[in-house]
Amino acid sequence: MKTLLCGVAFAALLTSPALADDTPQEVIVTLTREPVALSKVGQSVTTFDSAAIERNQSVYLKDLIARTPSVSIAQTGGPGQAGTARFRAAESDRSLFIVDGVKLGDPSMIGGGLNLGLLALNDVERVEILRGPLSTLWGSQAIGGVVAVTTRTPKRPLEAQMSVEGLDEYIVGKAGMGGKTGQLSWRLAAAYIDDDGVSSLRGGGEKDGFTQKHLNAYVHYALSDTSGLRARLARTESDYDFDGYNAAFQLADTRDTGFQDENLTSLGYYNQAFGGALKQTFTLSYSTTKRSTSDLANATAYPFEGRQTSFDYTGALTLSEASKLVFGASSERTQAIASGLNKRVTLNGLFAQWRQDVTQALTINASVRYDDHSVFGGHTVGQIAVAYALSPSLVLSSSLGQGFKAPSLYQFYDGWSGNLALKPEDATNFDLSVDYYGPNDSRLGVSLFGRKTDNQIDYDLSSFRYGNIARTQAYGIELEGETKLTQNVRLSGNYSHIIARDDARTSATFRNDLGRAPRHLANASVEWQATEALELGASVRYAGRSFENIYNTRRLDAYTLLDLRATYALNDTVALFGRVENATDEDYETAANYGSVGRRLWLGVRAKY
Repeated sequence: MKTLLCGVAFAALLTSPALADDTPQEVIVTLTREPVALSKVGQSVTTFDSAAIERNQSVYLKDLIARTPSVSIAQTGGPGQAGTARFRAAESDRSLFIVDGVKLGDPSMIGGGLNLGLLALNDVERVEILRGPLSTLWGSQAIGGVVAVTTRTPKRPLEAQMSVEGLDEYIVGKAGMGGKTGQLSWRLAAAYIDDDGVSSLRGGGEKDGFTQKHLNAYVHYALSDTSGLRARLARTESDYDFDGYNAAFQLADTRDTGFQDENLTSLGYYNQAFGGALKQTFTLSYSTTKRSTSDLANATAYPFEGRQTSFDYTGALTLSEASKLVFGASSERTQAIASGLNKRVTLNGLFAQWRQDVTQALTINASVRYDDHSVFGGHTVGQIAVAYALSPSLVLSSSLGQGFKAPSLYQFYDGWSGNLALKPEDATNFDLSVDYYGPNDSRLGVSLFGRKTDNQIDYDLSSFRYGNIARTQAYGIELEGETKLTQNVRLSGNYSHIIARDDARTSATFRNDLGRAPRHLANASVEWQATEALELGASVRYAGRSFENIYNTRRLDAYTLLDLRATYALNDTVALFGRVENATDEDYETAANYGSVGRRLWLGVRAKY
């Protein structure tokens, strides 16, 4: 199957007419802290604009990023259940998620990450995915990759969007409106999800439902042509059922429940100085995550709360047309509150990146970051990335960089397993890529990468606490391609081959595969503008065999998912759309003993003003 998918994705590209000296259409990337052309980044980046997000019809962020190279998803059941993403096989909590420039995370979780299963695409207009480290600019966790989500901002005096989709057992509703008049811009958006779900326990008979309510508000006031204030407020309330452990502490078809309430507030100020040569942004944010699960079998509730206060400053100084310095500072204070635990830590950082256009074809990006942690002290990482346009249609990129992850509050302070002697995890990554652009808006890309992680934190069975005892490595190849077969048909695809192993020679699992890290991943998609009003599409996603854990005692079988979708525009304002997810009704596991969603039909309508 993996060979078939790879062939489908690239056959049309390889048999297309000879590539001409076409200049590629430039894409601008913003997760580098200041806008830069993709051809100058020197790392592998995939972007989805609002049109692409709408075409894909994905409800959750995890389903959108799963269409990109080297991303595998694991989830303990259906909608709303615990979900994780692995970028280039980097384990959970070792990739960073950002929304509107604010880092996401729950300090009360074991690894300090987030539950990706709850992150829906609410009022989102752009998603950028960088594969590889970017800790020099964003700090802790940016090892495997970085995902930057941008929500909608108004473009006209008054605008509105709404959509409703689903069927009798699941429904998603979204609405938003805003405007831009003079110096003031504003937007309000809301979303609601109600899903009967499926049994979290594989083969279970009782469905585990999920509901979510989301509200997002945005205000921007321009103080002048070069300065202004921005404020955002977001609240998300999630309630879910799940299957936990019975009185005998065995995974069972229980009736356990949980909730998670998240609040995010940010206030920003920006300005320009020296005739626009210096652009500055100041952002203050505060987020809280309150969650609790109720274990009905053992009559026990488990409440947790994570708090994070952050200050971020970024300056971008244009020294000349060929030279730019990006620099800044950040301060993060995180706190975890749980039964027997109420601790906080601070992490302060300074960073700088020099971007130099050596020639019109050659760009060098060199960056460095220093962090000071209230527990483990100072830590420094560096990175260099090079992009070289061999011709207008051929770009060579390479990077060598470091990423790090600070120990979580749980790993430091848990009463049974915490260890204040923990050091940060260190990862070194190298990648090399070639992108070839041609006519028919086509592109072929090949990337090679390798990563070694030292001082990786794991639970030490000899001391019964966390320690820097693990070492892992991952390396592989990514193939990407896209082209227009005709004026109305577009084909795209990617294939990733990843080998990720335990690299600690003293470990009993030395050279074992890392858990939930398939060696083969592939995607293929076709979009057909059948008529002026009708658009059809199909996507196939393949994940090869993997193991549940590093002990390699439980295998997860390979699976293939087929999605079909259609959109019919009634007019410029209203469109009907629908899709069939998992059209072949594949029965599969991404986490051992947990269920998955079978075939689903979605029907919907959306309107805009």
